[in-house]
Amino acid sequence: MKKLISTTLASLFCVACLNAQTFDMKVAQPSYNDSIGYGWDVTNVPTAKELKKGLKRPVYFSVKVPDGNYKVTVTIGSKKYAANTTVRAENRRLFIEPLSTKKGELKTFSFVVNKRTPYINNKMNVRIKEREKDYLTWDNRLTLEFNGSAPAVASINVEKADVPTVFLCGNSTVVDQSREPWASWGQMFTRWFDDGIAISNHAESGLTAGSFLASNRLEKILAMMKPGDYVLCEFGHNDQKEKMAGSGAWYNFSYNLKKFIDQVRKNKGNIIFVTPTQRRNFKDGKIQETHGDYPDAMRAVAKREHVPVIELHDMTRTFFETLGEENSKRALVHYAAGTFPGQDKALADNTHFNTWGAYEVSKMIVMGMKQLHLPFLKYLFCRSLLFLIQTKLPVFFYQISLIRDPVHFLALKADHAFLFKKIKNRYICPKFFRGISVLQASGFQYCPQKTFSCPETAAGKFCQKPFCHIPVTLEENKTFFLCTDFVFYRKYSLQGLDHGRSICFLHPGSQGDKT
Repeated sequence: MKKLISTTLASLFCVACLNAQTFDMKVAQPSYNDSIGYGWDVTNVPTAKELKKGLKRPVYFSVKVPDGNYKVTVTIGSKKYAANTTVRAENRRLFIEPLSTKKGELKTFSFVVNKRTPYINNKMNVRIKEREKDYLTWDNRLTLEFNGSAPAVASINVEKADVPTVFLCGNSTVVDQSREPWASWGQMFTRWFDDGIAISNHAESGLTAGSFLASNRLEKILAMMKPGDYVLCEFGHNDQKEKMAGSGAWYNFSYNLKKFIDQVRKNKGNIIFVTPTQRRNFKDGKIQETHGDYPDAMRAVAKREHVPVIELHDMTRTFFETLGEENSKRALVHYAAGTFPGQDKALADNTHFNTWGAYEVSKMIVMGMKQLHLPFLKYLFCRSLLFLIQTKLPVFFYQISLIRDPVHFLALKADHAFLFKKIKNRYICPKFFRGISVLQASGFQYCPQKTFSCPETAAGKFCQKPFCHIPVTLEENKTFFLCTDFVFYRKYSLQGLDHGRSICFLHPGSQGDKT
């Protein structure tokens, strides 16, 4: 009890003096209530035994704070036991992917969480839907979720953060989905950025551009926005369902998009359009258009008003078609009955993504932002190189596991590439590449004088030979590449790739790693 009282007093002192709150999660913490202003939330308070021997269930910790952006610093792991921890915030916004730590191993990470309530001013509130009242998004506290097979958190620090903000507007394909197995790119988008920027997701299921405006959600964004902030808008899914007077892509929809542009720019913000994600609607192996004129209307308004556009419509079409009609179900909410607790019916949702699909789509958003050369991309976690190849043929890539060290590529011919890492002025194939799989349309030469044949599969040629460790002498007349850029998502078709052009594929890297 004395330890709990001292922890409480220390936290209150931090709030008053430093505008920061620090919590030692190795000792007992209270159950959350508004009078204390912090504590374990949502699920049962961890027992003394769990704190000593380890958790086997998700736990939540909340801190009462005003609306705004907050830098959260968490120390993950335990000195007493091995752990596996995923960190999310508010309504399942992903910040730290499953992270394994050994007994005695502690790792510290920082990220920024945006917190808000429906309050705008004394005369106006966001008109949230009834179901939103149960979300962790619109309440008076910042909530952290520690999940995984054996989550462990040693300490939490929460402090105010004065950083740029990217606001997200949209529907169910963008919203912070509240429950499994549904997920959207907006709640995965947070994972790709460091603690230099905040992501504020104001999307909600069922909204159109018009109903987003009518519910005062843009007004809330404008009230929180600072000059130079960004607003990303993805609409079109539900807008086509509107049947009121003046509805349609070229009238109400276009008019409402213009409202977004004018209001954001009036408040000195930057607006970006995102064309709607495709629905999984196949015919003869190709995705069929289900959005009518709405993507084109968005493009037309953007062109007229000089608004940058992320072509998610096109990227998700390629994504689905590359995966194929049957395999593309893996990215969406397609599950047999009984897969999840309380799920007594099969799920066959061809619009909404599961966690993996949403994660992949969030990468497409980042790729689109890279193509637009947006300034806030300096806050990306993208530091690690995966793959480069030169070819004149269409090629498919599988994303490779994390490689921390820069890898150099020596290209000798247009349809072959060599992968080497520089070690003491020698160039060798790094051990990181052993055993990886590369799907491609032509043969691939791994090391000098070693070309492996690739057996045919239904998808093409599939290579599984390990890379080798052979010293290579760098020749003066050979082209040498060092990739430091970011691209994309798993198994992406590079149709129309120019002869001899190099393409770089990067993994986001480990959180906290800014090398």
